[in-house]
Amino acid sequence: MMGSDPQEQLLELPSGRMPDREMTEEMQARKNELARKRRQREAKKREEQKKNTVNKLITKTTGTRKKEDDKQKRPRHLDRPTVRYISNRDGYALCFPPGMDFPFQAKRVQKPPDRVMCSIAGCTNPRRYTCSRTRLPVCSLQCYKKVQWGQDQSMFS
Repeated sequence: MMGSDPQEQLLELPSGRMPDREMTEEMQARKNELARKRRQREAKKREEQKKNTVNKLITKTTGTRKKEDDKQKRPRHLDRPTVRYISNRDGYALCFPPGMDFPFQAKRVQKPPDRVMCSIAGCTNPRRYTCSRTRLPVCSLQCYKKVQWGQDQSMFS
């Protein structure tokens, strides 16, 4: 085996391409039939695409009429009063429905509520947080810890 000539022991590997089979008349006829059917399917598909394109172009030209019909079918909400703002080259305008007073009645401006301050004695900062246990307003983590420590001290007294 390991003997005389190293060339004798090597086998030829396939090159990746299958060897051509010999085609019989039956096989050749079947191959031709399949190719003919494939060409027919492709031609039919192209014709369908042409028809679809023509239909799209035809419906596209009549699409503007369709949009106008849709606008007429949509219900207009004219039963509720609306205020319209018009801006064009002639100027600006506000259109109010009949029965709406203009100018509007003046309302008193309410003063905002006073800011809640931190609950720690001597701290003048506004509240930013609320203690989860006591619900007291606190401004920082240091004040929060003081509130917690004071709560813990009262528990032991």
